[in-house]
Amino acid sequence: MAGFGTVVTGTLLDGRLAVGDAVAALPGGPQARIRGLQTHRRRLESAEPGSRVAVNLAGVPTERLRRGQVLAPPGQLGVARALDARVRSLDGRPLRHNRRVTVHIGSDEVQGRVRVLGGEEVPSGGEAWCQLLLAEPVAADEGDLFVLRISDQTVAGGRVAELGAPRHRRSDRRVLERLAERARDRPAGRLLAALESIEPATRQRLRQALEPAPEGHEETLAGLLARGAVRELTLAGQEPLLLSQAGATRLLGRASRALDAYHSEHPLRFAMPREELRGRLELGSREFQAVLPALVPPLAERPGGLARAEWTPRPTAAQRRRLDGARAALEEGGLGAPRVDLDAEEVAHLEGAGSAVDCGSGVLLARSAFEEARSAVVSLISERGAITLAEARDRLGTSRRVAQALLETLDRHRVTRREGEGRVLLD
Repeated sequence: MAGFGTVVTGTLLDGRLAVGDAVAALPGGPQARIRGLQTHRRRLESAEPGSRVAVNLAGVPTERLRRGQVLAPPGQLGVARALDARVRSLDGRPLRHNRRVTVHIGSDEVQGRVRVLGGEEVPSGGEAWCQLLLAEPVAADEGDLFVLRISDQTVAGGRVAELGAPRHRRSDRRVLERLAERARDRPAGRLLAALESIEPATRQRLRQALEPAPEGHEETLAGLLARGAVRELTLAGQEPLLLSQAGATRLLGRASRALDAYHSEHPLRFAMPREELRGRLELGSREFQAVLPALVPPLAERPGGLARAEWTPRPTAAQRRRLDGARAALEEGGLGAPRVDLDAEEVAHLEGAGSAVDCGSGVLLARSAFEEARSAVVSLISERGAITLAEARDRLGTSRRVAQALLETLDRHRVTRREGEGRVLLD
């Protein structure tokens, strides 16, 4: 960016970045100091995991950087051209030994070959220990996930077990035994790997994933919980769910990217509806409610949904004029529900700002008028036990159209419910 120095953008996956920190661009890039941080055009002094962030690096020309590099504190991330890994192929796509593939790890993409250890292929839908020999070095850590593609087809995925291992003899059983022993002798690693494949999950489901469950796995889980590597998420009346810290970081990253896209598509809206975000994360209702504490903060709960904590809508000057005019008209019109010339995004903005309530059927009310009407309806039902649409209309002094839209909104808000031809208060 001319006049601003070199700016690198991406999602902060782990750890914390702060102005003044030293970082290295890996693999093969220079070291630099962070001169500034921004997110959604707001300046920051520090950034937390899951943040979509722009990092201004001091004294680094852009030609010394490339797409796919990772910013990390010097010495904290490994770089290698050989990776030992557990690889799983997709159903119907066995992966032959020595096959050339494209390895996608993080945001990097590099050509390589798959050396299948102890066999001639990773069977369709099966797993095997492999060594990935890469044309260029990559920055990675043990436990990192990757995807293997041939042309534009995904054929397999896996998890890094070791970086920089020497070239193995494929027929050497000691290599396979060492890798298997490495997995077995790290009960915490095995438990985390099992949890990350099914999370969020109950303890019972985790035990099933570990079958046969190793001796002492409850003690291993207790240790992981104590040091924060696993979180226990509780919901009233429900069995707690387990979520790894790495899984929470990945989930936060996915949620952050979904919110970034939503804020970009809907710049007038204050928040993304919860159900829409839940669908993007592919979580059930129970799981979504349980993981919310892992997302908030750094995400923010707002009326009607969730948003980036630093997000504020950005109406244009023309939109601001229309919105201000609509607010004034709605306040003046009260339960007359004057029609205002706003599109759906502008109506959503007024709702998110707490200025108006969209009752549907073209009825938009000032928030103050809606609350006054709500109190009047509740008071009338308290007096009579139930009211009809006509009685509500008469008490409110408005039209049948407005009264009906208002009552239907109170039904949706679980203030009232229909009973025969009338409305009663919801227990």
